[in-house]
Amino acid sequence: MMILQRNVQLRSIVMVLTLVLILGTLSSALGSRMIYAERTNLALGKTATASNVFQNKPNYDASRAVDGQASSRWASDTSQEPYWLQVDLGREFAFDQIVISEYQSRMTSYSIQYSSDGTTWNTGSTGTKASGTKDTVTDIDLDHPITGRYVKLGVDTASSGISIYEFEIYGEIPIGGEVMRVTTPNELTEAFHSALPGDTILMANGTWNEIYIDFSAYATAEHPVTLHAETPGKVIISGQSGLSLNRPHLIVDGLLFTDGRAPDGKDSVITFNSDYGRITNTSIVNFNPGDTSTKYYWAFFRGAYNRLDNSRFEGKDHMQPVIGNNGNGNEKYNVVDHSYFKNIHHTNANGMETFRIWGYGGNDELGDDGAYFTIENNLFEHADGDDEVISLKSNHNVVRYNTIVESRGGIVGRSGNTNTIENNIIIGNHYADSTGIRISGHRNTVSQNYVQEVSGVALTLTTGEYVFDENHQLDYLTPGFEPLARNGSPYGYVGHYGWVKDSKITNNVFVNNDGIDISVGIFYKNHWPGYQMVLLPENNLISGNIVYKPNGGTAILTTKQESTSPLDTFKFLPNSFHKNVVFGGGIEINSPNSDKGTIVLPLLGKSVSNSSSQLAEDAIQSYGLKGRGLNSIQDPSDSSGGQKPLMAQDVGPSWMK
Repeated sequence: MMILQRNVQLRSIVMVLTLVLILGTLSSALGSRMIYAERTNLALGKTATASNVFQNKPNYDASRAVDGQASSRWASDTSQEPYWLQVDLGREFAFDQIVISEYQSRMTSYSIQYSSDGTTWNTGSTGTKASGTKDTVTDIDLDHPITGRYVKLGVDTASSGISIYEFEIYGEIPIGGEVMRVTTPNELTEAFHSALPGDTILMANGTWNEIYIDFSAYATAEHPVTLHAETPGKVIISGQSGLSLNRPHLIVDGLLFTDGRAPDGKDSVITFNSDYGRITNTSIVNFNPGDTSTKYYWAFFRGAYNRLDNSRFEGKDHMQPVIGNNGNGNEKYNVVDHSYFKNIHHTNANGMETFRIWGYGGNDELGDDGAYFTIENNLFEHADGDDEVISLKSNHNVVRYNTIVESRGGIVGRSGNTNTIENNIIIGNHYADSTGIRISGHRNTVSQNYVQEVSGVALTLTTGEYVFDENHQLDYLTPGFEPLARNGSPYGYVGHYGWVKDSKITNNVFVNNDGIDISVGIFYKNHWPGYQMVLLPENNLISGNIVYKPNGGTAILTTKQESTSPLDTFKFLPNSFHKNVVFGGGIEINSPNSDKGTIVLPLLGKSVSNSSSQLAEDAIQSYGLKGRGLNSIQDPSDSSGGQKPLMAQDVGPSWMK
């Protein structure tokens, strides 16, 4: 049995404050009035049933008429009059308008009926209309508001079988404030159906096995509906289970997913199917299928303006990234922050990134839209799934204030433009296959990052692939070119890597890395002649960067262009090297670039001597890089304006610290 526990104090506060703001006075008469949130479609996402379904096909079932999608519809069989469509609103509401969006205008006479119990029915409205072959919208304004939990569209006559895109029921929804404790899946579903804005649903402590939490309730920004663990960390989701947020302004807090896997047919454990949702203080640990080739994400974004924060993801060992998004254009402005990604195992060759962010720009689109995804203040430790810990495949994303420790791979701007990678700390500790930052594309910003002791290249500006001539026709430099076709790209093909142009690489610090610290033009002629990777980076600002390389080696390298045909026809603008300091390593800067903007200071002896230390300090201070001297670049806590590496206690669920 579901137990409803009314939070009388909270409801009283909401009622009093609202009445004071709206009316400026209190009276006994007004004190008994219901406070309403706003006018809305009460039927959206609710349970719908119908007289029959066309050929019993699931893609025409009754739920399609209340899913908010203009392209889906309920369709009846053609020979079973009368037809009806019924919606359970979950609780009684007052409503005064019905909107019916119909396929091909087949309905000719109809009635709107309502009931409190689904058994005894009253008629709220009747009507007739002409049939036709065009889609129509019937807008029914009731004479006065009527109240019911169940609402039925009865179709008495029709020219053929009925098909309804959307059946909308409009009324004002009241503000809640109740706390509902649930102990079974059925009680949870009932709570979703009956919840009002401002309500909280408490999942009882214990193990919930083989459950899919299909969270759908009406909420507002001011009055969200929250699904909360009775005790954070004590509500355990196991078996083939998952969670989806299907309406705006829903919050989930305190769940633990472990000893299970995503349900068959689902492509993720957690799915944001709507906008303005939040999942916080939640953990997914060892939620693996057994077969490492099985594909599903642990969290997936299909909506916009969602937030995933203070959560933990640990022990993933199967295909697909930990975090991903749909990338079809609507998944924008999502945020993942203050979360902990630990022990993400490498079991397959490719496709197991910790983050993979698709969106506009990933197919070389020509406009300036993007995913606008923000990844900030997260800790990655042994995030080994792929050589791209964070993979950006879209425009206008921000990766900042993250710490990556002993992880295979690094932060990668794989495709897209205008991405920002700033104030991140990467500490490799010479871990195998650890890298720093790699970018491709135009107008990117890489600033104030700290990269220490990675085994690979610390910062890479890739060579871009030459695909089209000036008329956007495929241009074969050799007969062996194999252009990469891509649906959704403006001209049908994309480069394997974008041309790095007009980007800013500023004020980064590199300390004791095993490989090259700044590599400009890596992958030149890679996979030639199948790939035409020949577009060297140009017109990028590389300024204020500091390299400390006590064991020597190449600190900065720019790839030299080949001068033989057909590559001798390409001309590139120089990159601007300005106020960079290299201590203890060498540089190889080839034409058309110049080494005049870089000071190289030798290492005088095995350890840092006083004289060489002073040379470095003098050079750094002469460039105006205050607070970024030799002492600071050996300590990440001082490398980025006082930023310190994140630790386990700084991120993840409060109940796991």
